[in-house]
Amino acid sequence: MAKSFYKLLIVDDEPENLVVLGNLLLKQNYKITYAQNGHEAILQASDNEFDLILLDIIMPDMDGYEVCRILRKNKKTSKTPVIFLTSKNDTESIIKGFEEGAQDYVTKPFNTSELLARVATHIELKKSRNELEILNNQLEEIIQERTAELVKANKKIKTLDKAKSAFLGLISHEIRTPLNGMIGFLDLLKKEIEDGNSELIDLTIESAERLLNFSELSLLITQLNVDTYKIQNENIDFVQLLNGVKEKIYIKWMGEKHVEFIQSTQIKSSILKLDQLLMEKVLYSLLDNAVKFSTKEARINLNVYDIDGYLVCEIIDNGCGFSDEALSYAFEPFTGEKQHDIEGFGLNLTAAKLIVQAHEGRIDIENKVSKGAKVRLFLKTTS
Repeated sequence: MAKSFYKLLIVDDEPENLVVLGNLLLKQNYKITYAQNGHEAILQASDNEFDLILLDIIMPDMDGYEVCRILRKNKKTSKTPVIFLTSKNDTESIIKGFEEGAQDYVTKPFNTSELLARVATHIELKKSRNELEILNNQLEEIIQERTAELVKANKKIKTLDKAKSAFLGLISHEIRTPLNGMIGFLDLLKKEIEDGNSELIDLTIESAERLLNFSELSLLITQLNVDTYKIQNENIDFVQLLNGVKEKIYIKWMGEKHVEFIQSTQIKSSILKLDQLLMEKVLYSLLDNAVKFSTKEARINLNVYDIDGYLVCEIIDNGCGFSDEALSYAFEPFTGEKQHDIEGFGLNLTAAKLIVQAHEGRIDIENKVSKGAKVRLFLKTTS
C-alpha cells in the first residue's frame, strides 16, 4: 500500500473519470486533489506540491499539452512528474506529449493494474530524484566548506611563504653586507702582508665568497619557489651569452686546470626570450660544475641544436659523473650525498631547474655510458 503522504492531482473535464480514478487511488492511500480544466489545474499545481499529476489531454479551452507546457515553465512545477491520460494512441500524439514534458502516458480506457504500476513507478522515481538532489546539495555544501578551508589554508601558506621570503631576504642582506666588506678588507690586507702568507688570505676570501654565494642562491631559490622573483625577459642571443660565460670560466680556472670547450652549434636562430642575469647564472653554474668535477684536463663538449620547438644546450664533461643516489635527487636543495653537496653543487642545480622552469623549459641530467655526466637545457624558441 502507498504511504498517505504522496499527493496526486487528477485533471479531467469529465466528473465520472475523476470519481473512478480518485476512488482507485484513494484505496492506495494517496492524497487526491481534483481539477476539471486546465486553468484550475495550473492554480492547484502552483499552490500545492504534488508528487504526481495525472493529466487528461483532450479538454475544452486549454488542452493537456498546453497545461503541461505551462507547468514546465514554472520553477515550482517544472520537475513534477506528469502522466498523460489519453484516448489517443497514435505515435504523433504520444511523441508530442513527451516533447511538452510528460514523463509517461496511459491510454483510455486504462488497465487498473497498469495505471497503478505507472503511478507507483513515477512516484518512486521522484522520491529517488529528491533524495539524490538532497545528497547533491549536501555534497555541494561539504565541497564549499572544504574549498573555503583550502582557500584559507592556501592564503595562510602564501602569507608564510612571503614571510619566509622576506626573512631570507633580510638574512641574505645582513650576510652579504659584512661579507662584501670582509672580502674588500682581505684584498687590502693581502697587499700589505708578506707573499708567504697570502695563501691564507686567498683561502679566507674563497670561504667568504662561498658563503656569499650560498646566501644569494638560498634567497633566489625561495623567491622562485614562491613566485616573488620578477622575470625580466628580453631578446637575448643565447650563443653569444654562452660564449661570454665560457670566457669567465676560462679566467676562473686559469692556472688551476686546463679547460677546453668543444662546441657544436646547429640552430636556425639563437635569439630567445630570456632573463639574461638568471640564464647567465644557470650557464655559469653548469659549466663551472662541469669543469670542477672533470679531470685536470677538463674537456667539455657543448652541443647546441633545435628539437620540437626548443633550443637544446647539451653540456657533457669527462668527470666522475653522478652516483645513482645523487641522480635520484639531483635537483633537491639539501641531501646527504657527500659528493652532491660539495660547494653548493645541489643548490646550483636546484636554482638552475627553477630558473629554466620559469622560462617554460626543462633540464635533465644523466651519466655517460663511459665516463662523465651530461646536462641538457631545453629552452623554448621564440618562433
